[in-house]
Amino acid sequence: MTKKAIVAGSIALDIVMKLPDVNPGQIQSIFSQGKITNLSGVHMYLGGETGNTGLAMSKMGIPVTVACKIGHDHPGKMIQEIFSEYDLDSRIKIADHANSTVAISVTPPGMDKISFLYKGAGQTFMWEDVPADSLASADLFHFGYPTAMDHLFADEGSEFLKIFSEAKKFGITTSVDTTLPDLNSPAGQVHWKSILEKVLPFVDIFVPSIEETLFMLDRDQYIREVERVGGGNMVDHIDPNQVAEIGSSLIAMGPKIVLIKMGKQGLYLKTADKNSFTSFGRAAPVKFDDWYDRELWDPALDTEPIRSTTGAGDTAIAGFLSAFLQGEKPERALEIASMAASLCISSYDTVSKIGKLSEIKALLDQKPGHPRLPVSLNPENWQKSRDFPIFHSRQDHQIDC
Repeated sequence: MTKKAIVAGSIALDIVMKLPDVNPGQIQSIFSQGKITNLSGVHMYLGGETGNTGLAMSKMGIPVTVACKIGHDHPGKMIQEIFSEYDLDSRIKIADHANSTVAISVTPPGMDKISFLYKGAGQTFMWEDVPADSLASADLFHFGYPTAMDHLFADEGSEFLKIFSEAKKFGITTSVDTTLPDLNSPAGQVHWKSILEKVLPFVDIFVPSIEETLFMLDRDQYIREVERVGGGNMVDHIDPNQVAEIGSSLIAMGPKIVLIKMGKQGLYLKTADKNSFTSFGRAAPVKFDDWYDRELWDPALDTEPIRSTTGAGDTAIAGFLSAFLQGEKPERALEIASMAASLCISSYDTVSKIGKLSEIKALLDQKPGHPRLPVSLNPENWQKSRDFPIFHSRQDHQIDC
Protein backbone atom coordinates (compact mmCIF):
# COMPACT_ATOMS: atom_id res chain seq x y z
CA MET A 1 0.00 0.00 0.00
CA THR A 2 1.40 3.40 -1.01
CA LYS A 3 2.14 5.66 1.93
CA LYS A 4 0.68 9.17 1.95
CA ALA A 5 2.19 12.49 2.96
CA ILE A 6 1.05 15.90 4.11
CA VAL A 7 3.39 18.76 3.21
CA ALA A 8 2.46 21.90 5.11
CA GLY A 9 3.77 25.38 5.84
CA SER A 10 5.29 28.02 3.60
CA ILE A 11 4.14 28.83 0.09
CA ALA A 12 5.28 31.58 -2.28
CA LEU A 13 4.73 32.65 -5.84
CA ASP A 14 8.22 32.82 -7.33
CA ILE A 15 8.80 35.09 -10.33
CA VAL A 16 12.24 34.62 -11.88
CA MET A 17 13.58 37.08 -14.45
CA LYS A 18 16.37 35.64 -16.57
CA LEU A 19 18.97 38.17 -17.65
CA PRO A 20 20.89 37.85 -20.92
CA ASP A 21 24.62 37.26 -20.77
CA VAL A 22 26.20 39.99 -18.66
CA ASN A 23 29.47 40.22 -16.82
CA PRO A 24 29.54 40.93 -13.06
CA GLY A 25 30.62 44.51 -13.65
CA GLN A 26 27.39 45.27 -15.49
CA ILE A 27 25.05 44.11 -12.71
CA GLN A 28 25.06 47.39 -10.79
CA SER A 29 24.28 49.41 -13.91
CA ILE A 30 21.19 47.28 -14.57
CA PHE A 31 19.61 48.77 -11.46
CA SER A 32 20.21 52.37 -12.56
CA GLN A 33 17.15 54.64 -12.51
CA GLY A 34 15.24 54.79 -15.76
CA LYS A 35 17.26 52.03 -17.42
CA ILE A 36 15.43 49.27 -19.35
CA THR A 37 17.09 45.88 -19.59
CA ASN A 38 15.72 43.28 -21.96
CA LEU A 39 15.17 39.85 -20.39
CA SER A 40 15.86 36.51 -22.05
CA GLY A 41 13.00 34.87 -20.19
CA VAL A 42 10.55 35.00 -17.29
CA HIS A 43 9.65 31.92 -15.25
CA MET A 44 6.82 31.70 -12.75
CA TYR A 45 6.45 28.78 -10.35
CA LEU A 46 5.65 27.89 -6.75
CA GLY A 47 8.23 28.10 -3.99
CA GLY A 48 8.33 27.51 -0.28
CA GLU A 49 8.04 24.06 1.28
CA THR A 50 4.64 23.21 -0.18
CA GLY A 51 5.58 24.55 -3.60
CA ASN A 52 8.99 22.86 -3.80
CA THR A 53 8.91 19.72 -1.67
CA GLY A 54 5.16 19.11 -1.96
CA LEU A 55 4.99 19.33 -5.74
CA ALA A 56 8.21 17.35 -6.19
CA MET A 57 6.92 14.51 -4.00
CA SER A 58 3.66 14.51 -5.92
CA LYS A 59 5.51 14.28 -9.24
CA MET A 60 7.56 11.39 -7.83
CA GLY A 61 4.34 9.45 -7.27
CA ILE A 62 3.61 10.02 -3.59
CA PRO A 63 -0.05 10.82 -2.74
CA VAL A 64 0.37 14.32 -1.29
CA THR A 65 -1.88 16.74 0.56
CA VAL A 66 -0.51 20.29 0.66
CA ALA A 67 -1.66 22.67 3.39
CA CYS A 68 -0.73 26.35 3.19
CA LYS A 69 -2.10 29.91 3.38
CA ILE A 70 -2.47 32.61 0.76
CA GLY A 71 -3.97 36.07 0.53
CA HIS A 72 -7.18 37.15 -1.18
CA ASP A 73 -5.32 38.60 -4.16
CA HIS A 74 -4.13 37.85 -7.68
CA PRO A 75 -0.89 36.08 -6.61
CA GLY A 76 -3.06 33.86 -4.39
CA LYS A 77 -5.27 32.98 -7.35
CA MET A 78 -2.19 32.12 -9.39
CA ILE A 79 -0.93 29.86 -6.59
CA GLN A 80 -4.25 28.03 -6.57
CA GLU A 81 -4.22 27.71 -10.35
CA ILE A 82 -0.72 26.22 -10.40
CA PHE A 83 -1.60 23.72 -7.67
CA SER A 84 -4.65 22.66 -9.69
CA GLU A 85 -2.33 21.49 -12.47
CA TYR A 86 -0.97 18.72 -10.24
CA ASP A 87 -2.49 15.50 -8.99
CA LEU A 88 -2.67 16.38 -5.32
CA ASP A 89 -5.09 17.37 -2.57
CA SER A 90 -4.65 21.09 -1.85
CA ARG A 91 -5.94 22.42 1.48
CA ILE A 92 -5.38 26.12 0.98
CA LYS A 93 -6.63 28.65 3.50
CA ILE A 94 -7.16 32.28 2.54
CA ALA A 95 -6.04 34.85 5.09
CA ASP A 96 -8.37 37.83 5.45
CA HIS A 97 -5.81 40.45 6.38
CA ALA A 98 -2.63 39.44 4.52
CA ASN A 99 -1.46 39.32 0.93
CA SER A 100 0.16 36.25 -0.58
CA THR A 101 3.89 35.67 -0.23
CA VAL A 102 5.77 36.65 -3.40
CA ALA A 103 9.46 36.34 -4.30
CA ILE A 104 10.93 38.15 -7.30
CA SER A 105 14.38 37.11 -8.47
CA VAL A 106 16.88 38.20 -11.10
CA THR A 107 19.19 35.46 -12.38
CA PRO A 108 22.35 36.63 -14.17
CA PRO A 109 23.90 33.67 -16.07
CA GLY A 110 26.49 31.82 -13.98
CA MET A 111 25.83 33.94 -10.91
CA ASP A 112 23.74 33.61 -7.75
CA LYS A 113 20.28 35.09 -8.09
CA ILE A 114 19.32 38.47 -6.64
CA SER A 115 16.03 38.13 -4.75
CA PHE A 116 13.31 40.33 -3.29
CA LEU A 117 10.82 38.73 -0.89
CA TYR A 118 7.45 39.91 0.35
CA LYS A 119 6.58 37.84 3.42
CA GLY A 120 2.81 37.50 3.36
CA ALA A 121 0.15 34.98 4.34
CA GLY A 122 2.47 32.03 3.63
CA GLN A 123 4.31 32.88 6.85
CA THR A 124 1.20 32.95 9.09
CA PHE A 125 0.65 29.20 9.33
CA MET A 126 -0.45 27.81 12.72
CA TRP A 127 -1.77 24.57 14.23
CA GLU A 128 -5.36 25.51 13.36
CA ASP A 129 -4.37 25.47 9.68
CA VAL A 130 -3.34 21.79 9.73
CA PRO A 131 -6.12 19.57 8.25
CA ALA A 132 -6.88 17.10 11.05
CA ASP A 133 -8.61 14.61 8.76
CA SER A 134 -5.43 14.33 6.69
CA LEU A 135 -3.36 13.74 9.82
CA ALA A 136 -5.60 10.81 10.64
CA SER A 137 -5.18 9.17 7.24
CA ALA A 138 -1.65 10.09 6.14
CA ASP A 139 1.61 8.43 7.13
CA LEU A 140 4.01 11.39 7.06
CA PHE A 141 3.56 15.03 8.12
CA HIS A 142 6.32 17.24 6.71
CA PHE A 143 6.51 20.93 7.66
CA GLY A 144 8.59 23.95 6.63
CA TYR A 145 9.73 26.66 7.41
CA PRO A 146 9.12 27.49 11.11
CA THR A 147 12.20 29.72 11.19
CA ALA A 148 10.43 32.14 8.81
CA MET A 149 7.11 32.27 10.69
CA ASP A 150 6.68 34.85 13.42
CA HIS A 151 3.75 33.04 15.03
CA LEU A 152 5.76 29.86 15.41
CA PHE A 153 8.83 31.20 17.16
CA ALA A 154 6.97 33.70 19.35
CA ASP A 155 6.57 32.84 23.03
CA GLU A 156 9.63 30.56 22.94
CA GLY A 157 8.21 28.48 20.10
CA SER A 158 4.95 27.48 21.82
CA GLU A 159 2.97 27.29 18.55
CA PHE A 160 5.79 25.37 16.82
CA LEU A 161 5.73 22.90 19.70
CA LYS A 162 1.95 22.66 19.54
CA ILE A 163 1.98 21.71 15.85
CA PHE A 164 4.28 18.75 16.40
CA SER A 165 3.10 17.57 19.80
CA GLU A 166 -0.51 17.56 18.55
CA ALA A 167 0.39 15.93 15.22
CA LYS A 168 2.16 13.05 16.97
CA LYS A 169 -1.08 12.23 18.81
CA PHE A 170 -2.45 11.05 15.45
CA GLY A 171 0.21 8.34 15.23
CA ILE A 172 1.80 9.99 12.21
CA THR A 173 5.51 10.25 11.40
CA THR A 174 6.73 13.85 11.54
CA SER A 175 9.37 15.75 9.61
CA VAL A 176 10.55 19.37 9.62
CA ASP A 177 12.72 21.59 7.43
CA THR A 178 14.11 25.01 8.33
CA THR A 179 15.53 28.13 6.69
CA LEU A 180 18.36 30.44 7.66
CA PRO A 181 16.96 33.68 9.15
CA ASP A 182 18.47 37.09 8.62
CA LEU A 183 20.58 37.67 11.74
CA ASN A 184 19.09 41.15 12.14
CA SER A 185 15.47 39.98 11.86
CA PRO A 186 13.31 38.93 14.84
CA ALA A 187 13.86 35.28 13.86
CA GLY A 188 17.59 35.91 13.90
CA GLN A 189 17.43 37.01 17.55
CA VAL A 190 15.59 33.90 18.80
CA HIS A 191 17.34 31.30 20.97
CA TRP A 192 16.60 28.46 18.58
CA LYS A 193 18.49 25.78 20.46
CA SER A 194 16.09 25.96 23.39
CA ILE A 195 13.14 25.76 20.97
CA LEU A 196 14.64 22.72 19.24
CA GLU A 197 15.18 21.01 22.59
CA LYS A 198 11.42 21.27 23.18
CA VAL A 199 10.19 20.45 19.68
CA LEU A 200 12.60 17.79 18.36
CA PRO A 201 11.39 15.04 20.74
CA PHE A 202 8.18 15.17 18.64
CA VAL A 203 10.05 15.20 15.30
CA ASP A 204 11.04 11.91 13.66
CA ILE A 205 12.96 13.27 10.65
CA PHE A 206 14.90 16.55 10.82
CA VAL A 207 16.30 17.93 7.55
CA PRO A 208 18.11 21.29 8.01
CA SER A 209 21.10 22.66 6.11
CA ILE A 210 24.49 22.87 7.78
CA GLU A 211 24.34 26.69 7.93
CA GLU A 212 20.90 26.60 9.56
CA THR A 213 22.08 23.98 12.02
CA LEU A 214 25.16 25.95 13.06
CA PHE A 215 23.04 29.05 13.52
CA MET A 216 20.34 27.32 15.57
CA LEU A 217 22.71 25.43 17.84
CA ASP A 218 25.11 28.30 18.56
CA ARG A 219 24.39 31.74 17.10
CA ASP A 220 27.64 33.28 18.39
CA GLN A 221 29.75 30.46 16.94
CA TYR A 222 27.89 30.80 13.66
CA ILE A 223 28.73 34.52 13.52
CA ARG A 224 32.40 33.70 14.19
CA GLU A 225 32.34 31.18 11.34
CA VAL A 226 30.82 33.76 8.98
CA GLU A 227 33.54 36.24 9.91
CA ARG A 228 36.25 33.58 9.54
CA VAL A 229 35.34 32.70 5.95
CA GLY A 230 34.75 36.34 4.98
CA GLY A 231 32.92 36.46 1.66
CA GLY A 232 33.45 32.75 1.05
CA ASN A 233 30.91 29.94 1.17
CA MET A 234 30.77 28.55 4.69
CA VAL A 235 30.04 25.03 3.41
CA ASP A 236 33.44 24.95 1.71
CA HIS A 237 35.13 25.45 5.07
CA ILE A 238 33.16 23.01 7.22
CA ASP A 239 35.18 20.26 8.90
CA PRO A 240 33.47 16.88 8.27
CA ASN A 241 34.38 15.83 11.81
CA GLN A 242 32.43 18.83 13.08
CA VAL A 243 29.43 17.74 11.01
CA ALA A 244 29.50 14.30 12.64
CA GLU A 245 29.52 15.92 16.08
CA ILE A 246 26.58 18.12 15.08
CA GLY A 247 24.68 15.09 13.82
CA SER A 248 25.14 13.33 17.15
CA SER A 249 24.03 16.45 19.03
CA LEU A 250 20.82 16.68 16.99
CA ILE A 251 20.04 12.97 17.40
CA ALA A 252 20.43 13.42 21.16
CA MET A 253 17.61 16.01 21.04
CA GLY A 254 15.07 13.45 19.84
CA PRO A 255 14.84 12.90 16.07
CA LYS A 256 15.34 9.38 14.76
CA ILE A 257 16.71 10.52 11.39
CA VAL A 258 18.81 13.63 10.75
CA LEU A 259 19.63 14.61 7.17
CA ILE A 260 21.91 17.64 6.88
CA LYS A 261 22.13 19.38 3.51
CA MET A 262 25.77 20.21 2.83
CA GLY A 263 25.51 22.10 -0.48
CA LYS A 264 28.43 21.22 -2.75
CA GLN A 265 29.65 18.74 -0.14
CA GLY A 266 26.52 16.62 -0.49
CA LEU A 267 24.26 15.09 2.14
CA TYR A 268 25.06 13.79 5.61
CA LEU A 269 22.79 11.22 7.28
CA LYS A 270 22.76 10.20 10.94
CA THR A 271 20.15 7.95 12.59
CA ALA A 272 19.28 6.94 16.14
CA ASP A 273 19.50 3.54 17.81
CA LYS A 274 16.94 0.80 17.25
CA ASN A 275 14.92 1.46 20.42
CA SER A 276 14.31 5.09 19.38
CA PHE A 277 12.30 3.97 16.35
CA THR A 278 9.49 2.49 18.47
CA SER A 279 7.69 5.87 18.44
CA PHE A 280 8.33 6.58 14.78
CA GLY A 281 4.71 6.53 13.60
CA ARG A 282 2.95 5.04 10.58
CA ALA A 283 5.77 5.71 8.12
CA ALA A 284 8.15 3.48 10.10
CA PRO A 285 10.51 1.50 7.86
CA VAL A 286 9.65 -2.14 7.35
CA LYS A 287 13.30 -3.13 7.75
CA PHE A 288 14.52 -1.38 10.88
CA ASP A 289 17.97 -2.94 10.46
CA ASP A 290 18.45 -0.80 7.34
CA TRP A 291 17.86 2.42 9.23
CA TYR A 292 19.04 2.39 12.85
CA ASP A 293 22.58 3.38 13.90
CA ARG A 294 23.50 4.60 10.42
CA GLU A 295 25.97 7.33 9.47
CA LEU A 296 26.41 8.03 5.75
CA TRP A 297 27.81 10.77 3.54
CA ASP A 298 26.64 11.17 -0.07
CA PRO A 299 28.82 13.49 -2.20
CA ALA A 300 26.89 15.88 -4.45
CA LEU A 301 26.47 15.08 -8.14
CA ASP A 302 28.63 17.16 -10.48
CA THR A 303 25.91 18.97 -12.44
CA GLU A 304 26.39 21.05 -15.59
CA PRO A 305 25.00 23.46 -16.46
CA ILE A 306 23.86 24.96 -13.18
CA ARG A 307 20.96 27.26 -14.01
CA SER A 308 19.56 27.97 -10.53
CA THR A 309 20.22 26.48 -7.11
CA THR A 310 16.86 27.72 -5.81
CA GLY A 311 14.89 24.84 -4.30
CA ALA A 312 17.70 22.28 -4.61
CA GLY A 313 17.59 21.49 -0.91
CA ASP A 314 13.80 21.19 -0.94
CA THR A 315 13.80 18.83 -3.92
CA ALA A 316 16.57 16.77 -2.32
CA ILE A 317 14.31 16.40 0.72
CA ALA A 318 11.44 15.42 -1.57
CA GLY A 319 13.58 12.70 -3.10
CA PHE A 320 14.74 11.42 0.25
CA LEU A 321 11.28 11.36 1.84
CA SER A 322 9.67 9.80 -1.24
CA ALA A 323 12.29 7.08 -1.37
CA PHE A 324 11.90 6.49 2.37
CA LEU A 325 8.11 6.18 2.06
CA GLN A 326 8.55 3.63 -0.74
CA GLY A 327 10.82 1.44 1.38
CA GLU A 328 14.23 2.23 -0.09
CA LYS A 329 17.43 1.66 1.87
CA PRO A 330 19.19 4.77 3.24
CA GLU A 331 21.93 4.52 0.62
CA ARG A 332 19.44 4.49 -2.22
CA ALA A 333 17.34 7.24 -0.62
CA LEU A 334 20.42 9.47 -0.52
CA GLU A 335 21.22 8.74 -4.17
CA ILE A 336 17.67 9.66 -5.16
CA ALA A 337 17.87 12.85 -3.08
CA SER A 338 21.08 13.88 -4.83
CA MET A 339 19.65 13.18 -8.28
CA ALA A 340 16.52 15.21 -7.46
CA ALA A 341 18.70 18.15 -6.42
CA SER A 342 20.75 17.81 -9.61
CA LEU A 343 17.61 17.86 -11.77
CA CYS A 344 16.45 20.96 -9.91
CA ILE A 345 19.63 23.00 -10.33
CA SER A 346 19.85 22.17 -14.04
CA SER A 347 16.57 24.07 -14.61
CA TYR A 348 15.37 27.62 -13.89
CA ASP A 349 12.46 26.44 -11.74
CA THR A 350 12.37 23.66 -9.13
CA VAL A 351 10.23 20.74 -10.32
CA SER A 352 9.87 20.83 -14.13
CA LYS A 353 12.54 18.15 -14.59
CA ILE A 354 11.35 15.98 -11.68
CA GLY A 355 9.63 12.76 -12.75
CA LYS A 356 8.35 9.58 -11.17
CA LEU A 357 10.58 7.92 -8.61
CA SER A 358 11.06 5.04 -11.05
CA GLU A 359 12.36 7.50 -13.65
CA ILE A 360 14.82 9.03 -11.19
CA LYS A 361 16.08 5.57 -10.25
CA ALA A 362 16.45 4.75 -13.95
CA LEU A 363 18.62 7.85 -14.40
CA LEU A 364 20.84 6.68 -11.58
CA ASP A 365 21.07 3.19 -13.02
CA GLN A 366 21.84 4.52 -16.51
CA LYS A 367 24.74 6.51 -15.16
CA PRO A 368 26.51 4.36 -12.58
CA GLY A 369 29.48 6.23 -11.26
CA HIS A 370 27.97 9.58 -12.30
CA PRO A 371 30.66 12.18 -11.48
CA ARG A 372 30.53 13.45 -7.92
CA LEU A 373 32.02 16.61 -6.47
CA PRO A 374 35.01 15.96 -4.22
CA VAL A 375 34.60 15.84 -0.45
CA SER A 376 37.53 15.53 1.96
CA LEU A 377 36.67 12.79 4.43
CA ASN A 378 39.24 11.34 6.80
CA PRO A 379 39.80 7.68 5.79
CA GLU A 380 40.29 6.84 9.45
CA ASN A 381 36.65 7.80 10.04
CA TRP A 382 35.00 7.11 6.67
CA GLN A 383 35.03 4.22 4.21
CA LYS A 384 33.76 4.12 0.61
CA SER A 385 30.76 1.87 0.15
CA ARG A 386 31.21 -1.27 -1.90
CA ASP A 387 27.79 -1.04 -3.57
CA PHE A 388 26.95 2.69 -3.62
CA PRO A 389 28.87 5.91 -4.50
CA ILE A 390 28.69 7.04 -0.88
CA PHE A 391 30.74 6.80 2.31
CA HIS A 392 30.01 4.91 5.52
CA SER A 393 31.24 6.17 8.85
CA ARG A 394 33.34 3.66 10.75
CA GLN A 395 30.55 3.89 13.37
CA ASP A 396 27.89 2.76 10.87
CA HIS A 397 26.57 -0.59 12.09
CA GLN A 398 26.12 -1.84 8.53
CA ILE A 399 29.48 -0.82 7.14
CA ASP A 400 30.37 -3.16 4.26
CA CYS A 401 33.88 -4.46 4.24
